[in-house]
Amino acid sequence: MIRNILIILISAAYFTSSCGDGSKGTENTGTSQSDTIRVDNDEDDEDELIIFIPPPVELLSVLSEVGVKYRQGTLFPIDKKDQFNTAFKKYLVLGAYSADMAYCVLQNQNQKSLEYMNATNDLSEELGLNSMTQMRNYVERYEENIGNNDSLQQLINEFLESNDAFYEDNNIMHISYIVYAGAWLESMNVGINSITSFDEEALSYRLSEQINILSDIIRLLENKKNKYPELPWLIENLNNIQSKYVNSTGIDQEETLVNFKILNEKELSEIAKVIRNTHEEVFSIE
Repeated sequence: MIRNILIILISAAYFTSSCGDGSKGTENTGTSQSDTIRVDNDEDDEDELIIFIPPPVELLSVLSEVGVKYRQGTLFPIDKKDQFNTAFKKYLVLGAYSADMAYCVLQNQNQKSLEYMNATNDLSEELGLNSMTQMRNYVERYEENIGNNDSLQQLINEFLESNDAFYEDNNIMHISYIVYAGAWLESMNVGINSITSFDEEALSYRLSEQINILSDIIRLLENKKNKYPELPWLIENLNNIQSKYVNSTGIDQEETLVNFKILNEKELSEIAKVIRNTHEEVFSIE
């Protein structure tokens, strides 16, 4: 959930989550509920590159262009967050809630989007990743603008941009990468489960874009895999999606936007199945 964030080797994507004004120091992060819920300093981020990342509304707008329509049953359940026991899994869920928040706004489900904004805040607070003062401001402004979709989209972009300062100021960019991976996977799962009709060429091109993004996410996570023992597991699962696309097209992920292949309905269905299975595995309860 971010526009500008310090990352390496990433070309385009969409977002991470939580909120904050950068005023909260890392010494105050974490929670007393579990010693696994913590925030670690990421001191080696200072050598990484500044890259532009489109906000979630932009990515999900692209998905809407290929026939994505609102289906509430595809959203990640808000009450499911309490079933996860580790910070790592909760970072992934944080990304999922952020994706669902943006999806609901784009589909004119503004009250539901507010629920996901609150869920994002609650989980961020538990993980020690937000500013309550700033969050209250966003919620109040959101409620005031219910019914004005353009204003809500702009507000969500601003809400997500505020994460840049928090992650960067507190030297915890590696957490944003995990959240970002969860957001990408949730947006793809929502997308494939919400498509009502599509043009094979248009969908193939959009899928090609997302595989390029996925390859960048994997490289990001590979660079930080010493931060959490669960990262190799997450990378392996994301690689399943990338490998399925490459095997279906014969095109290396580095060249998908240049040489993308128009996939037929069967090929698209097979890739969608891998995305669903990967989503189920990544967001499984411990």
